[in-house]
Amino acid sequence: MIALLLTLAVQEDVADVPSAERVAAKDPKKQYLLIGPAKDVEPPAKGYGLVLVLPGGDGGAAFQPFVKRIWKNAAAKDVLFAQLRAVEWTPGQFNLVVWPTEASRVTGMKFTTEAFARSVVEEVGTLHRIDPERTFVMGWSSGGPPAYAITMSKPRFTAGALVAMSVFRELGLDLAAAKDQAYWIYHSKEDKICPLALAEKAKASLDKAGARTELLLYEGGHGWTGPTFRDLKTGFAWLNKK
Repeated sequence: MIALLLTLAVQEDVADVPSAERVAAKDPKKQYLLIGPAKDVEPPAKGYGLVLVLPGGDGGAAFQPFVKRIWKNAAAKDVLFAQLRAVEWTPGQFNLVVWPTEASRVTGMKFTTEAFARSVVEEVGTLHRIDPERTFVMGWSSGGPPAYAITMSKPRFTAGALVAMSVFRELGLDLAAAKDQAYWIYHSKEDKICPLALAEKAKASLDKAGARTELLLYEGGHGWTGPTFRDLKTGFAWLNKK
């Protein structure tokens, strides 16, 4: 009972955040949480911005309060968040791959994370007008590699990504598809799980491919140990620069 009361108290700060559980393409496996729009914001002429969120984990209910805080404290008020929920296609899969992509397929999977993300964008587009120039992916830790993969899938349906504390693997990525997209990379110098060299490699490879990139370093190691909301607000603003 005490633990439940503490959990409820912690979530009080996001009790006013508008959100709804949804599924994309009428597929019960494609579950996501749609956050926004803010009640006091008029629909933008070009459409709402949209951020597809891939947490460093399965994206279940435990992640929702934190993602809501990001939306509330770091995102522009004319932006929607869609927090995807990973599918465990086989028992124990999450110990190896949380977000299977075209290049990291797992036994029994019916769709890739890239296809899942595309379905969510299409479904949200039936509810609200979406601005393709402000459609981004946010992924951290295990959600980082699929965030890169989504931005490079074809046909393109994103404008870039915000990637934090992530590894970077060129294998399986079509780096040419990153051209003219924007990538804001957030990484700690003390990260022992995903060494800084991986973020530096991502920036160098994306720069070479013709993407617009920025790497911001923070203190404290792997995890949200820096001034999280302030820095993410900076990151979202940078992504939206033309």
